[in-house]
Amino acid sequence: YYGVRDMVFSAPDTAQGTEESSAPDTAAAGTAIFEGANPWGRQCYGRYAAQLRQSGHTRWPCIVLEDLMARYTHPCVLDIKMGTRAHPDDAPEEKRAAARAKWAATTSATLGLRFCGMQRYQPASGRNLFEDKYRGRELREGDLPGALVRFRELCDRGAALANIKVWLAAVERLRAAVQGAAGYRFYSCSLLLLFEGDPASSPRADARLIDFANARLTADPDCDRGLLRGCATLLSLLTRASAL
Repeated sequence: YYGVRDMVFSAPDTAQGTEESSAPDTAAAGTAIFEGANPWGRQCYGRYAAQLRQSGHTRWPCIVLEDLMARYTHPCVLDIKMGTRAHPDDAPEEKRAAARAKWAATTSATLGLRFCGMQRYQPASGRNLFEDKYRGRELREGDLPGALVRFRELCDRGAALANIKVWLAAVERLRAAVQGAAGYRFYSCSLLLLFEGDPASSPRADARLIDFANARLTADPDCDRGLLRGCATLLSLLTRASAL
């Protein structure tokens, strides 16, 4: 978090906002292969640019956050939704019901995590493979080890093991922090696993917890057991992946 600043937007039209990327090719249900920017990112940017055009403003107060992928030439990212519950107690009942149904139908309820999206760079073709959140919702417990191997399969074994070592240490630190955060609930947070997809470049792999819009401090003296369950599951998956 870098504070709040007034940002100036040119508010390009939708066509201008997508010039740098070709339309994705559908590889399978819930997946796409594309060049340039992630299609979900383009969709979000286009939606925001449309709001700017409708408002008539070009200057907008924005919360300035760190771009976790800025240091990577070809970022590879796995978005993992953490915890066994997505909704705070003050959410509307309709939203709570929808969240409960979604969590119950996925690995979130039993394992404390769900793979929510994946982007992998393919050096041979110079393109990216993208798996969306709907693909992630279809994954069952037995599918997760294979999905994690897919995420890092284009790395040589040495690089893959180095990345996994970084992620294991980061998840261990997260687990210790959560155990000491009495009363806090990190509803609907995500953990990002990141690494460089270009073999010629070598920024360090990383893991970050993000999306705190639904985090709450409660009167319950216990810590977030749902998030701890997700940490335990991910530690087990990463340990298994290091042996493959």
